[in-house]
Amino acid sequence: MTPFASNGAIVSASLLVMAATMAPALSDEAPDEATARAFREFSRCDDETMPSLGAVLGPQFESLPSTTRSDGTKVTTLSPPLTVGSAAFDEYFDSRTRLGELGSVRQWGFVSRQGVNAVREGLIGLIADGDHMVAKGGFARIEYFDGARWVAVIGSGKNGAVVPEEFFGAPMRAFVIAADDGEDQPTTIVKCRSAHPAAGSKAGGGKPN
Repeated sequence: MTPFASNGAIVSASLLVMAATMAPALSDEAPDEATARAFREFSRCDDETMPSLGAVLGPQFESLPSTTRSDGTKVTTLSPPLTVGSAAFDEYFDSRTRLGELGSVRQWGFVSRQGVNAVREGLIGLIADGDHMVAKGGFARIEYFDGARWVAVIGSGKNGAVVPEEFFGAPMRAFVIAADDGEDQPTTIVKCRSAHPAAGSKAGGGKPN
């Protein structure tokens, strides 16, 4: 598995519902424009304002075929595939892992049968703060919470982007495009990953408002 790809719907019409919920005055936009706007909001990876696509889409989401893996990840089949830009997504997934005193990690996003570079190129211009993406087992925009705001990690060290030592253990979030080597056939994961320390943790950064 590549970094962020382990452990742990959206037809286009359903994503338009999300777009209408997240951003006002989309009624004059063409469907592709509204879908792109909704994807940009998704790519911000803010699980405080977007707890789950299911919560936004309601019955439309629940009516799509889904399964729950042994690790608790819920996977929803998108048929026909959801097209954003020139990237096509076949599945949506959502998982949350609780780590006791270490807090919790949530991962949610899409699976594509296209290659990593094809997906990345297909989403150019549609990713929030896409200029902050760095090469890290694929491509990722990584941010940590410094107690007042989210800060993008745009420098690079020996192993890619580096979080300042004083913020190790702070809330973090990432938007990731990476290959998933664990599948029977090559796939690309486009997902958000958020990590929050447990309540009362002494980890730096505090809690996002």
